[in-house]
Amino acid sequence: IAGIEVANFMAINLITDEKAPSWLPSDISRELFATNVVGLLVWLVTMYLELAQMLGHVSAGLGRRYFTSFRHWFDLAVLLITGILNFFLLDTTIAENNEFCILFGVVVFSKWTRFLVYLRQIKVVGLQILPITRTMWDMGPF
Repeated sequence: IAGIEVANFMAINLITDEKAPSWLPSDISRELFATNVVGLLVWLVTMYLELAQMLGHVSAGLGRRYFTSFRHWFDLAVLLITGILNFFLLDTTIAENNEFCILFGVVVFSKWTRFLVYLRQIKVVGLQILPITRTMWDMGPF
């Protein structure tokens, strides 16, 4: 699902870019709506999985572990912001708003980071990704 989320957000980024390639249609409303519908569907599935994970922890008596983990709070925050962004994107003019663009960039960066964390589990890919993620964490807030 993380790969689909990243690909969808990259498509939204390409469609809403003010310097879009010439082969992209000038009227972006239909394409943006289609990618947004995909984004909302993926968001609903991801929200369901996160809630199922939360309820599973609580029903197994591990609610404290779930709610004290930074990773779960981070995932939930990114998930909620993703949903907000997808609903805001129903208005095609929102992409011109600076605050929206900043929030969109933060979410895309978070999605890419999470995608890289998931790819680390594949040995062939993980060996190539570990130096990249280590450098990202070492840089911190430059």
